[in-house]
Amino acid sequence: MNLAELCRNCGLSFKGPSGCESRPIEGITHDSRRVKPGFLYVALCGRTVDGRRFIPGALEKGAAAVALQTKDAAPELIASLNSTPYIELSDDPRKDLALLSAEVAGHPIDAMRLAAVTGTNGKTTTATLISEMIEASGVPSGLIGTVEERIGQIRRPSQFTTPEAPDLQQLFCEMRDAHVQALAMEFSSIGLEEKRVYGLPVLAAGFTGLTPDHLDYHGTMAAYGASKRRLFEENLRPDGIAVLNCEDPFGEALASSLKCNLWRLKLEDPNADVHFESLHLSAQGIEGLLVTPKGRIALKSPLVGRFNAHNLALASSMAQILGIPDEAIARAASKAFVRGRLQPVPLPPGRKGPAIFVDYAHTPDALERVIEVLKPLCHGHLWCLFGCGGDRDATKRPLMGRAAALADGVVLTTDNPRTEDPKIIALAAFEGLKDLMPQSDHLKVGHCHIELDRRTAIRKLIAQAQPEDTLLIAGKGHETYQEIGHTRSHFDDLEEAMAALQAQESGRTA
Repeated sequence: MNLAELCRNCGLSFKGPSGCESRPIEGITHDSRRVKPGFLYVALCGRTVDGRRFIPGALEKGAAAVALQTKDAAPELIASLNSTPYIELSDDPRKDLALLSAEVAGHPIDAMRLAAVTGTNGKTTTATLISEMIEASGVPSGLIGTVEERIGQIRRPSQFTTPEAPDLQQLFCEMRDAHVQALAMEFSSIGLEEKRVYGLPVLAAGFTGLTPDHLDYHGTMAAYGASKRRLFEENLRPDGIAVLNCEDPFGEALASSLKCNLWRLKLEDPNADVHFESLHLSAQGIEGLLVTPKGRIALKSPLVGRFNAHNLALASSMAQILGIPDEAIARAASKAFVRGRLQPVPLPPGRKGPAIFVDYAHTPDALERVIEVLKPLCHGHLWCLFGCGGDRDATKRPLMGRAAALADGVVLTTDNPRTEDPKIIALAAFEGLKDLMPQSDHLKVGHCHIELDRRTAIRKLIAQAQPEDTLLIAGKGHETYQEIGHTRSHFDDLEEAMAALQAQESGRTA
């Protein structure tokens, strides 16, 4: 594809020396460090960095052309463009980036059926389930989300929940080449707001629920909700169907205002489009008969808790919309497993307890829901170990503390402090639970113990726990790192818990 075709197909204007419009474009990036010969460099004005500063460096690396907004560019930059082929971006440059990226890649997503999930919590579990249901039907599947990317049989860790548009298109190209026929993808609020997913045709769109998160970015819950709404108004195909959790107030409001094909989901409401005709929740998992407009599916899954019943119902109904057979949906549900989501920590052989779970719960709502799931399954005391991230939404820290106080005992520790003081973060979280649980220098039922070193906190908790207790290690889930300052070091809650158990066993047998 050459520059003239690219501009014409994206509705943009080509500027620059005559004859350059026939120049071929071999790739696209908005990161000047990733420019290769023949690439189009899209110079975006970010929140903190103006990408136009890096145009000279991109050209030195062999960029075939650049794309930028010129209306407020420095005069010297405009003067330097006289001999440079460039594309004039519109007033919505991130939308342009998405359109240009898809065009350069050749629209690979058109060869696949796309399911997209948005909402505060549950996106990863739901998207993972959908991908596994596709796989169970006997065709290669794809997955793009918080934990990992799946391209047929290839699995690799994700860098972002919703990658930038050029990276997304590259993933779609890999999937097309791997003969992926359908995929599931998490649409984050930031990915939607920044138009990373603009123009992607979604056949099945799911909404899990809306609770406070990312308010440091969005500012208000109204703005946060508006970003989620984009999926259904901008991405859903004319023949697509939205499935909305209408037990969530925002989900019900969406259902009442959207002008698209949609199914309302309420777990045990027989009047809802998607519901369970029978539903049994236990420590062994979920069992029930799911009813949707496309029929009934008998489901049995090892996933635990009512919120996972929502995820399972959402994933199953969305898989049906993709055309996945019911037997494949049921087969995948029976083997469901999601890394870092209520993941049990294996005990050493012969050891009877405590029950230990690692979970990604890092919002007040998620933490509260996980604790409520574990409470009825606990025969002793329920302990919650958690922390809050630094350089992120500080308003949720006391709310996290209040949610943690639903447990019988709390260990407050460090999550990813980044450039903030871990002690200040912990004290902000303690504000939310100090009226419910006094602080203690030691682990005590009904008290909060602060131990800022996360590894030490995990070891203390496991050493103190009784066999009948249940321990929730929350906040990091699937993450295998800890960010302190500007350094990211290896740290895995699952590994740390297993190491603590093993050290304890070694001490007993020594």
